[in-house]
Amino acid sequence: MRNTVLLTCLAALALPAGAAAAQDMSAPPISGSVSRSYGFTPDPYTVNVTAGGSIQASSVSSECSGTISNSPDFEFTYTAGGGYPLVFRSSSSVDTTLLINGPDGRWYCDDDTNGLDPEIRFIPAESGTYDVWIGSYSGRMESAVLSISEINNGGSPDQSGGQTPDSSLTATYGSRTLYSGFTPDPYTVSVTSGGPLQASSVGSGCTGTVARAPDFELTYTAGNLPLIFRTLSGTDTTLVINGPNGSWFCDDDSAGQSNAEVRFSNPQSGVYDVWVGSYSGPGGQATLQITEIGNGNDGGGPTVYVPAPPPVVTPAPVTSGLMPDAGMTATYGEINLRSGFTPDPRRIPLRAGGPVPAANVSDSCRGSIARAPDYQITYTAGRQPLIVRTESATDTTLVINDPDGVWHCDDDSRGGGNAEVNLDKPSAGVYDIWVGTFGGGTAAATLILTERP
Repeated sequence: MRNTVLLTCLAALALPAGAAAAQDMSAPPISGSVSRSYGFTPDPYTVNVTAGGSIQASSVSSECSGTISNSPDFEFTYTAGGGYPLVFRSSSSVDTTLLINGPDGRWYCDDDTNGLDPEIRFIPAESGTYDVWIGSYSGRMESAVLSISEINNGGSPDQSGGQTPDSSLTATYGSRTLYSGFTPDPYTVSVTSGGPLQASSVGSGCTGTVARAPDFELTYTAGNLPLIFRTLSGTDTTLVINGPNGSWFCDDDSAGQSNAEVRFSNPQSGVYDVWVGSYSGPGGQATLQITEIGNGNDGGGPTVYVPAPPPVVTPAPVTSGLMPDAGMTATYGEINLRSGFTPDPRRIPLRAGGPVPAANVSDSCRGSIARAPDYQITYTAGRQPLIVRTESATDTTLVINDPDGVWHCDDDSRGGGNAEVNLDKPSAGVYDIWVGTFGGGTAAATLILTERP
């Protein structure tokens, strides 16, 4: 038995000069060609071919066996995505071999991986053209079937070395910021479900296969409405969501007809990374639906919650000599606001605290803050007040440098350990804002901007 062999030289270099024209990738494929994108159906794609030819496959390398034709037997052009493998197999009642020239220009050969049938796997597959020859080990012309699949070993897609879904990767189908009360509702995204990873890698209640990168990322500012994620597809889909607090939420079939639903009755503001999984097989086309409108069943379906450790408050060394620096770039972004802005309130998830004592600004300031501002507003004033608040399970403080260079500080005016600075007659210009922690360290918090007392 021979294993799959990669010939590390480029095709033109792998052949001796006299045999350089033995296999002609530019010749029309004998049994046709096709183009497919990842997640293709039906899977496997099959084509009937005639194995063999007048050329020894060993003219490419001594590791290649059987006889092949001058022209490729088949040409497969592939658009890769989702980390899928691509598996080429030949099946026949006789001994056949495989020879492939891949998108990288290299030659790949195999004989007898599956009994007398060869198999070559590309994990993960590259985009490009795969020229395929089916060889005959006996030297005679033989009937065979070439199958091309994204399913490894007839089961689920390859798990790619035990990797797990990674919310730090860029979402494949985009991202969006939505505020409670958004329109149009529902917001929809077209995706391809599934991927090479087992959803159960993030929790035993999660099912199906998913991609490594999120399919979609939602940054959400919560209000008084629920937040609901659903799938709509002709295939059996699942949902895997990493919420703002790092917890995993999963579901299969709660939306009916093999569609999934995860419902947050009291959603948090922050980032939701969403994967649309395939319960079995390589998946297919699906629509991710994001809505705040229930479907008459406000209790929702049986959402499976996979608990994550509670947020850790990380102690940060407090350095007495440091001062906050309004000239630095704000860590969590900046925005231009005009009096009467909508939506109101604006909610910005962030991490409160840092290494600088707020008392370095003024004796009236409390807690520890970062050196750079957490957030920056360029504000066009009107007749409305400008109110800045914090919301957190941790005791938070506020430090604000206004357009006139005046510092404003607060601790606990909002109650429950939350802070509020009310600027009754705000100036137009730049406001640099720090959210501190009273007890030191850092913690999750939400900065709230409003003109409503």
